[in-house]
Parts: sequence; structure tokens; C-alpha cells
Amino acid sequence: MVVWAGGNKGRKVSNDLMAKFPQAQTNKRGIVVDGTSSPPSFLPAHFTNTPFFPTEYLNMKGADGIFAIGDCSVTPYAPTAQVASQEGAYIARMLVQKAKKESLEKKIPALKADLRNATTDEDRKRIGDEIEAAQSQIAKVKLRPFHYSHQGSLA
Repeated sequence: MVVWAGGNKGRKVSNDLMAKFPQAQTNKRGIVVDGTSSPPSFLPAHFTNTPFFPTEYLNMKGADGIFAIGDCSVTPYAPTAQVASQEGAYIARMLVQKAKKESLEKKIPALKADLRNATTDEDRKRIGDEIEAAQSQIAKVKLRPFHYSHQGSLA
């Protein structure tokens, strides 16, 4: 699920979702995302000791598989359309990457079963190559963190 609600006041959908996770969702301004990332190294030490450094993966804190983007989320970025647009594009790319990885991971057990049942050396080689290619593609799937790229005030 992806939650994206715009405006200058919290929407009912955001508030209702936050109410379902009262232990993790303690900020009344919006949906808090996980605080699992490290602060940037260029920040002074007194800034890096704060509890507010959200994950750059935009996951809702306390819930697995829910992403919060745009005005409804509490992030260090300004609640602007430029940020929300980049967050939306990021989530779309990330969901495609996750789907690709899951599809490949589901394919491997079937290929291994086919390999066990293969009767010719040619089939074993072909299936072995397919398994190797799938494992290689899985290794190449990188879920990179979100980084906002400021394009200027008129972008």
C-alpha cells in the first residue's frame, strides 16, 4: 500500500492509518517513516544524535509494506509537490524492482525441480544456465534509498 494525501491538514485516511499503529505513530503532523538510516556524515555531531533520521526507503514505521510519501509523511524534506513527485517515482521504481526480485525468487525452486527431473545432459545444462542467470539477476536487483534531488525553485 502507498499512502499519498496532499493538503495542509491531515486527512482522515492518514489519521486512521496512524491510529492503527499507536506505538510507532506518535507524531501528530503525519505518518512517521522508519528511523533506520544513518545521518549524513557531513552533519555536525549535535544533529546526528537526534532520533529523527527516517529511512530513505519511505516505509511507514510500525507497518511492513506500507509506504508514506508526500504531505502525509514526516520526513526531513519540505512538503512540496517537487518532493512528492520524486517520492512517487521512487516508490514506483522500487515496487517494480521488488516484483522482479520476487518473481525470480519464485522461479528458482521450479527450475531446481526441473533440474532434478531432467533426463539429458543438454536439459541439465540449459536448466542450470537458467538457474545461474536468475540468481545473477536477483543479485543485480538493488533497492536503493530515496534521495531528493533539488531541481531549483521553479522545477
